[in-house]
Amino acid sequence: MRVYSIAGLPPELQAYAMARFSRSPMSLLESIDYVRSRSASEFLQTYYFDYGHRSIADLAHLAFAFEDVSMLAAIRILDEPLWDGQEKSSRYQDFGLASYYLPPDIAESNEREDYRSIIEMLFKAYRTVSADLFDLASRKVRRPSSFSQGRFERSLKSRVLDVARSLLPLATLTNLSQITSARVLERQICRLLADPLGEVNGIGLALRQACEEPPVNPAVTRMRERLSRLAGSAKDNEGGHRGGLDELMVEQPLAPTLVKYVAPDSYGRDTSQLFARLARRLGTGPSAPPLRRVDLICQVSPGDEVIATLLYSETRRGHSFAELLKWVGSLSANQKQRLLKTSVKFRGQFDELLRSHRCGYSYIFDIVMDIGAYRDLHRHRRCVHVVQPFSPTLGFEEPSDVIAAGLGQSVGRAAVRAGIADSYRNAIGDAGRCYERLARLHPASAAYILPLAFQCRALMKMDFAEAAYIIELRSSAAGHFSYRRIAYSMFDELRARSPELVALVKPAPGRRRLHLFAR
Repeated sequence: MRVYSIAGLPPELQAYAMARFSRSPMSLLESIDYVRSRSASEFLQTYYFDYGHRSIADLAHLAFAFEDVSMLAAIRILDEPLWDGQEKSSRYQDFGLASYYLPPDIAESNEREDYRSIIEMLFKAYRTVSADLFDLASRKVRRPSSFSQGRFERSLKSRVLDVARSLLPLATLTNLSQITSARVLERQICRLLADPLGEVNGIGLALRQACEEPPVNPAVTRMRERLSRLAGSAKDNEGGHRGGLDELMVEQPLAPTLVKYVAPDSYGRDTSQLFARLARRLGTGPSAPPLRRVDLICQVSPGDEVIATLLYSETRRGHSFAELLKWVGSLSANQKQRLLKTSVKFRGQFDELLRSHRCGYSYIFDIVMDIGAYRDLHRHRRCVHVVQPFSPTLGFEEPSDVIAAGLGQSVGRAAVRAGIADSYRNAIGDAGRCYERLARLHPASAAYILPLAFQCRALMKMDFAEAAYIIELRSSAAGHFSYRRIAYSMFDELRARSPELVALVKPAPGRRRLHLFAR
């Protein structure tokens, strides 16, 4: 038996070598030697594109960095089930000096200054509320005897930022990195290219271009610099050094063949537009914030589930999944069949079924949460995520409750007396009113000014094991107070619907306690 790792191959050559390894008696190292002097493009064209052996692209993994993209775009970038990556943390990094994205359609309109003033007002509120809450909490919260002053202040600041992040608009610039297979990357680029947001289209184009160019390789750069220094004044030997170096460090495009045919996902885009028109006919949504934070729906007809999910993802009025299921249930069998056929009307030969077609999960959680909490829960990849378009429709949580949940009742009461809660509330209210003005003229771009405090609705479909995992992980004392409450509400729903299984789930103890310094 022999087990070893390999490194140093460009992704396409790695995929070529591994695919050939499975199709020949050669060892992997022999396959690598074989492919080094050959182009992967012909092999990939034959087996990947012509024969449809899509799993070959799973053998090529690529790492990317995205810098200075909006939080709204970041949500779209990482919206892949098979995605591994990290985004800039709103708990451990202060966004007070961050910049923001200005959409071109607003930049060239009369609404430019209105947009800028609201965004800058939200950043100012973020800085002010962060500083005032930290000062208040420093006086109200007792430092644990085991904590140094530095550790106490760092821990307290991270909890303050947990509260203040609600003021950050979706236009806030952030960074993220990812590692994906070429197959996931291909699907991701197609989806980004079809997105209604111009910023996201541009990211899709840049991602494709990055695949067609040599990657940034810090190790090669350092080696070149070091060898140049070693060569020094030995001009006579420089040509020999340089020639050998260039032979060793051939810089090839990252994955030009595997992204050769990427194009906008017209199937997803056109179907989305069609069901958005249908969703607009469903009447008004809730006139008040929902009473239930989490609703668990079980035992749904697969056909009804698919139709309701297609509508859910497009409604801008905050309709619950239960409401949409009730409407779908009122349709005749022929009407339902027509809608299901409509959902594949634009499907091409190579298109997979849509995410909304993923049905049959035992547990469907319809969750109302702030956008910040959604960004946290969106990281769970073993479930199907379907989120409604962001808007102020479902309102935001009372700031005194948010401050109390994040920093304790005494700090919350003091924040109300000091006017900090009013500053928080007024900033978010002003942003919501500006959204309504912008949405009439710039319906796609208006969401950029929404702060993370506004609530959204999202479906999370999963099996029992994933529900247990999320409940146990997200109820942890170290977690953000917003998703901790979601996790406990999920547990309550699970206990009511599956009492025979709930004994297997172990949510973190201390549901009512505030764990300020848990990590």
